[in-house]
Amino acid sequence: MSAAEQLVEDIVGPQAGPQTVFATTTAQIAIIGGGAGGGKSISLLYEPAKLTALERVRGMHAVLFRRNEKDLKRGGQIWDKSQSMYRAFGGKPRTTPSLDWVFEASSRALEDRHRIEFRHLQRESSIFSHDGTEYDLIGFDELQQFTGRQWWYMFTRLRSTSGLQPRIRATCNPLPDSWLFELVRWWIGSDGYAIPERSGVVRWFVRDPEDESLAWYDSEADALIDYPRQKALSFTFIVASLDDNPALERANPHYRANLQVASRADRARLLGEKNEKGKDRGGNWLVRDSAGDVFKRSEFKIVDGPPSKIVRTVRFWDRAATSPTPKHPDPDWSRAPRVSLCEGGEIYMDDLASMRSGPVKVLRFVQRTAVSDGVRVEIGLWQDTGGAGKTDAEITRDALTGFSVQIEDSFGAGSLDPDMAKPERGSSRAKRVFANVWSPIVERGDFYMRRAGWNGEVLAEADAFPYGVHDDIIDGISGAIQVLVGQGLGFWNGLVGAAEALKTKGRTR
Repeated sequence: MSAAEQLVEDIVGPQAGPQTVFATTTAQIAIIGGGAGGGKSISLLYEPAKLTALERVRGMHAVLFRRNEKDLKRGGQIWDKSQSMYRAFGGKPRTTPSLDWVFEASSRALEDRHRIEFRHLQRESSIFSHDGTEYDLIGFDELQQFTGRQWWYMFTRLRSTSGLQPRIRATCNPLPDSWLFELVRWWIGSDGYAIPERSGVVRWFVRDPEDESLAWYDSEADALIDYPRQKALSFTFIVASLDDNPALERANPHYRANLQVASRADRARLLGEKNEKGKDRGGNWLVRDSAGDVFKRSEFKIVDGPPSKIVRTVRFWDRAATSPTPKHPDPDWSRAPRVSLCEGGEIYMDDLASMRSGPVKVLRFVQRTAVSDGVRVEIGLWQDTGGAGKTDAEITRDALTGFSVQIEDSFGAGSLDPDMAKPERGSSRAKRVFANVWSPIVERGDFYMRRAGWNGEVLAEADAFPYGVHDDIIDGISGAIQVLVGQGLGFWNGLVGAAEALKTKGRTR
């Protein structure tokens, strides 16, 4: 090992286990993942760092992608994590006109410098901005956020002029019913968990020119028999779990507990379960949100009064603007749960306003309800995307002059959930993300409802969410939770720190 290689190993060398397998695999294409906390991003950053230290390589050019532009610079993401790692052995960061690192080669010649770019593919059309570029290494962080077309198109940019074998590396978390799951299916068992014996096993594939399917083989020679005119590509999937990253658990001993307070489906996808030896199996690739998985009616507490002193209250409106007709007898409701934060950190819902009518009557109903509640009760509103949504929110705010009004972006789940690649993925996805922020509050027994006739309607929607006919009440509660505890926390902090945030706010307000 050269002095440069040893330096990289000493600074950022992979931990024993999946990280080392990922760093040493001979496969042209390697994906590491299957659970949260496995050291995936560090492993991805290590790959180009390792290559820059190889003195025999000249002018290595790599690119590392995140799906969203904002995720490149966000704290704890790959650009942030690269700072200490890449500076330690001579890298020079540049932030304009784009994010990249430059490493001088031993010859000091301009063409021999190594360069690692940090880019995004926010839109599917972003792939074309890389036309004409040649990369020795292409990396995808959180591959499940990208589209299949983005993944396969970037293969056309993989052309090495440095003497390296061109390669693609990626990290991922489980995502059922996706193109990615189909790609790694051989490595996943029928129970949804990765098969330990197959982790790191290299296979070869060829895309059939007739039907576009992938033909898989156990060796390159086997592929050559069926496709003598095509070169097979080698591929491996390496499962990594939190147990495989002791450095993270030493540095952040609460990280596992943070994952354990996520919603049921998210816990299964990101943490999974233990095997018979007590080791993490990684996340489950077959778990998906289904009715009864997000909320269980038995976990809502029905009481005669608040569990502790109320410190803040919001009435949040999830509005509709359609009256029942013979053709559409069951349109969406305008619903407005009144939800409070209590001194002990509990959430307490004590009222539900409901109406089905046109926009004018709904607006008047909102005004009457505000007067009835009084100025101490804050008012929350969803703002739909686009100009019409903004206009409607402003009209309602103007109609509520004298009251405290909070407007929440109904597509703001994109800033809460890293898997929300773009708002166009739809409001139904956003609804699940917002609900996942407070479902752990219900699960641990900290959500209370005043005993009333509307309790059954809340529980029925909760039971059926996210696949019920109506979800107006759940959406209203989600909005109220955003006002009470969601602001400034972000998705993970909202899940992880909900209890502490509630208790802190209860003590300090």
